[in-house]
Amino acid sequence: MNSPIKIESLSVVYDSKTVLHNFSYIFEPGKFYAIMGVSGIGKTSLISSIMGITKYEGRIYSENKFRISAVFQEDRLCEGISAYKNIKITSAKTHTEQEIRSLIEDFGLTGCASQRVSELSGGMKRRVAILRALLAPHDLLIMDEPFKGLDNETKETVMSIVKKMTSDDTVIMITHDMSEAIYFNAEIINLDFPHPD
Repeated sequence: MNSPIKIESLSVVYDSKTVLHNFSYIFEPGKFYAIMGVSGIGKTSLISSIMGITKYEGRIYSENKFRISAVFQEDRLCEGISAYKNIKITSAKTHTEQEIRSLIEDFGLTGCASQRVSELSGGMKRRVAILRALLAPHDLLIMDEPFKGLDNETKETVMSIVKKMTSDDTVIMITHDMSEAIYFNAEIINLDFPHPD
């Protein structure tokens, strides 16, 4: 993505309740952003608006079309097929089988590639979801609390790989953990505080 994503006067209303009001921001290409704030402040509504999932008032635009890959709060995997096939579905044209299997091992999922996702633990599923999003072709990577539920050792490993693989990407991550924002040297957007229109 070589042009910024501009958000102007974005508001989101659910059942007459305003969860995001008059938010404006410019997301520059090649930067890592961390969206923070208390629960219910509108973090997920913001990224859902960018993805076109949520109805909103205001304007979201860029000079160029851009592809989005996402890690949602829920893993949203195909439970009946293997971890490898879940990743291959979105990345077959851009990554070889060897590359995918190598990264599966790097993510600490050795021996799990051929297992059905339904047989994996929650932490394993989370890693598959993250890897799938990383390998899917994208101009913007959106991650909603991607490391939630991972133990400390696994989290460190996964974050290290994510940092390496997204060094030139435009990334928007929702997190409640300031240490994660600092680790990625992210520009912090705190929705608890007002932002310029």
